[in-house]
Amino acid sequence: TSIAGMMYIMVVGGAVVASAVVFLWIFRRRAPRLTDLQLHKYPGVPDDVHVVSKVPNDARDAIKSAFLAGSDFRWMTIGGDGNLPELDEEGSQLGAMHKRLTRYMIECVMCVAERYGHVLTCVDEEGSTIGALCIIPPYPSQWLFNLHFMRTVIPLGVPEPRSMGNEVNARFEAFLAGTESGHKSVMGESPHWYVVNLGVAPRSQGKKVGMKLIKTAIALAGDLPIYLECHDGNVAFYQKAGFEVARHLTLTPKARGSPGDTTFPYNVMTKGHIIKK
Repeated sequence: TSIAGMMYIMVVGGAVVASAVVFLWIFRRRAPRLTDLQLHKYPGVPDDVHVVSKVPNDARDAIKSAFLAGSDFRWMTIGGDGNLPELDEEGSQLGAMHKRLTRYMIECVMCVAERYGHVLTCVDEEGSTIGALCIIPPYPSQWLFNLHFMRTVIPLGVPEPRSMGNEVNARFEAFLAGTESGHKSVMGESPHWYVVNLGVAPRSQGKKVGMKLIKTAIALAGDLPIYLECHDGNVAFYQKAGFEVARHLTLTPKARGSPGDTTFPYNVMTKGHIIKK
């Protein structure tokens, strides 16, 4: 009996160890971390742009606030065309909901970039972070990126839109499904870099901070194409950096019927030559 028990423990223990090894292998970081010294060896990278392993908390909050004006997250919260008057993020229930949703979405992509990609930041003369760009290096497959994305965001808890009612959740699901479909249809399995977000603190907008960051991302990508998604309000900015609209998306909630459940235009933009496998 003792021998059988020992064998059982060994088998179970071996299975646990094997499972842990497989887990660590699947969810390991693919690309080596980029150092600041390596970054500044790329041509044209400004002195005030750096690579960090984690965005500082104060800068994190400031950059998240930059996305409150975006029509895409507003659409997810309130429907319509997303371009309604300013929401009071502190004084109204709808405004507070919009702030929670926006902060959750940006926290997700920041965490993914910190774990599996690179975070480029721009600092002011005092050394404070005033802008950040999160970029994911080429992945061997879309499904692996999706797996790594889920592994990263699960610890953040139940997605905020899930607790905001059926209409908000339907628009959230439409956003995820539409952008994933656009990504697959445009890029296929072609190796590419993926800009998952770019934000500039409100006080520093209009000072070419965003352009410094996106041009650094372009330098980092080298000869490989870059992919991103954006709402109509940001198309002109990316076009100035050499991007082109590769596809127009129409984000359509499955559960429609009320005035708030409208479709929303979105854009897939790319720079560089795409070679589909």
